[in-house]
This record gives sequence, C-alpha cells and structure tokens, in this order.
Amino acid sequence: MIKAFEAGRPSLLCVSGHSAGSIWAAALIRALASIANPPDVRLAFLAPAVRMDEFADVLQLGTPFVRAFRMFTMNDELERKDAVLGPGTAAIYPCSLLYVISGVLEDQRAEAFPDAPIVGMQRFLGSDPAWLTDPRQIASARAVLNFLTSPNHGVVYATTEGNPGLSSLATSHGAFDDDQMTLASVVTFFG
Repeated sequence: MIKAFEAGRPSLLCVSGHSAGSIWAAALIRALASIANPPDVRLAFLAPAVRMDEFADVLQLGTPFVRAFRMFTMNDELERKDAVLGPGTAAIYPCSLLYVISGVLEDQRAEAFPDAPIVGMQRFLGSDPAWLTDPRQIASARAVLNFLTSPNHGVVYATTEGNPGLSSLATSHGAFDDDQMTLASVVTFFG
C-alpha cells in the first residue's frame, strides 16, 4: 500500500479502525510518515484498543498529516456493563473487552502491565494520569489527551444523539461497526 502511495499520492486518505483495527490504523500512520509528502489523513477510531503509549509514538510522526480525528467509544458506565462474553455472563467477567485488554492482556518490556491505558477507554481520558508511575507513560497519556482536545479532533461517547458526525447509539464494544448512527457519523466525518 505504501509503495502505491509513493507512485501516486491521493490528496486525502480516510482511515477507520474498530477495536484492534486501531492498532493497524496506527501502524499505517507510522508507515505513511516514512514516505515523502504523505496524503492528508482523516482518522476515525471505533472503540479503539490501541495503547496510549503506542498511539502517542505514532502521533509524533503523523500529527502533521493527520488533519482530523474522531473517536467513537463508550462512556465508562456502558464499558463496565458490557460483559465481554455477552448478556447473562457477568459472573464470568462483568466488563467490556477493552477492560480485559487493559487489565490482563497487555505487557510492557515483557512484564505484565495491568491497567494499561487504552485510548478507547473513557476512564483513561481524564485530565490527570495519576495512576501511572512511569514518566514515559505519563507523557504519552498527556500527549494523547492534548491531541484529542486539539482543533479538528474529538471524542463521541456512546450513547449520544448529536449533530451530524457526532452521534453513536452503540451500547456494546462489538456494536460500533453495526450501529447505523455511528456509521452515518463516520461517513459524515469523512465527508
């Protein structure tokens, strides 16, 4: 794909990633940063599973050409009610897939990294990353928060019925790519 961009640059590239697809999208932004004159990018994340430190690293490279960013994700109340195995399975694990990823599936330098900050989790998007002790992780969280509050960037927490491009009625992690309101918002955002 990158070789194709080198041969003929599109003026605009619209990229979306749902859940682990946000990790792929971040890798694409990293790869685009390696070519001369990358296209302008409009980037949409749906309940992204990418870690904050990984996304912050990508932002250092891609910020100049990522012209607009929109993230659609659940508020923390919905995230905590979204049993990863589906309705009626809360006794096994009561929260969403992003809670599982953050809580038990991430590592840092081959060590367990419980409570790893994930971009798509509202609980990690507060103003102060006080739960972190690693200076690099703190700097990464602040970089992502600054990016999300920059002009042309933003977060839509489900459930929200807002203006065109700012709505989502998804109530579970897997619903974002099925929810017609979210999909219409992404189409409007890509405009």
